[in-house]
Parts: sequence; C-alpha cells; structure tokens
Amino acid sequence: MEDNKLLWTDCIDNQGYYIIYDLNTSEIKKYKSEFRYPGYARLSNNKIYSINFHDFSSWRTNELGVYDLSTGKYTRIKSEHINGFNVYKDTVCVKSNEDLLEIYKNENGEIHQVKNLTEISRIDSISFSHKGDLIVGRDALTPDSNAEIYLLDIKYIIKD
Repeated sequence: MEDNKLLWTDCIDNQGYYIIYDLNTSEIKKYKSEFRYPGYARLSNNKIYSINFHDFSSWRTNELGVYDLSTGKYTRIKSEHINGFNVYKDTVCVKSNEDLLEIYKNENGEIHQVKNLTEISRIDSISFSHKGDLIVGRDALTPDSNAEIYLLDIKYIIKD
C-alpha cells in the first residue's frame, strides 16, 4: 500500500479499470485500462504497474505495463509473458518466463532494461524491503536440498 491508498483492478461492462481507494479521504477514483483484464496491479510513485491480459483464461497472453496517473499515458514494459513482477519506486523487477530476473528502470516516463541477472535462476519470488533492498527467493528442488533467499542491494546491481 502506498500513501494509504488501496489499488485493485476490475472488468466492468467489458472495460478494464484500475480502482484506487484513498483511506485518508474515503475517495474512490477509477481509471480506464487499455486492456479488458488488467491484474496484479501495484502502485508506486503515482504510477500503476500491472500485468494485463488479452484473455483472462490464459496466463500466456499477458503484457507488463505501467499507467502514469499524472499523464494518463500507458507504456508497455514487456510484451512477452512473464511469471511475476514487483516494483520499488521506479525500479521494476520481473520474473521472466524462464524464471530469471530482469531489472527495468522507469526514468522520465521511459522504460529501459538495465540488467538481466542470470546468476540466480529458478526464481520463485521477488519482493523489496522497506528500504528498497531486493529480496529474491527460490524453493528447494528436491526434498534433500534447501530453499534459498538472496538479499541484494539494488543500487549496486544496476550501477554501470
């Protein structure tokens, strides 16, 4: 939750929406999505990041994008299907369909990939600490192996 705002998505009369409820003012705002089925939305820096589906019955029809609440502009981040994502401020971490980590930056409304982290494979989860450290987890492959959690300094990872 960002700025005491709850975000969810819905399809109403065949139109996709991002809906934000402000806990401070009790105000609800609806924003039309370019997609009929937006989902898994996250609010960060006055932008809505979401996985958008062309067909709600198929995970493989998704597209990751960002809707800027200030400008009303939608920008595609990745048109290939992904297995998940998370965002902190303007850094977007994506779990690719190969379960690898891809890192994108949103700078001045332009999205660009800054890193493809191949050192960690078989990613199961992506999250961020309250300070912005990247937390990557992966489950054990066999009953005899251990699950792993990585805590990564995102500033160090994406530096040139």
